[in-house]
Amino acid sequence: STVPGRDDRASPQYHTADPAGGYRFADWTGTGGFSSTANPLTVTNVTQDLTLTASFALDTCTVTFAA
Repeated sequence: STVPGRDDRASPQYHTADPAGGYRFADWTGTGGFSSTANPLTVTNVTQDLTLTASFALDTCTVTFAA
């Protein structure tokens, strides 16, 4: 999603990635090589445009059948 920026670099911006059912949060990536596994994510001191993308992974489980 796009979040309007503010011209107050000292104010932290908080972002939370909420996965849909059956998925889990994996990581954040962004412009300029940004990456983080923090969730929620706190971004501070932004001095240029920053695009963040939240990635999600499918929850998996092992099922064992016995005869």
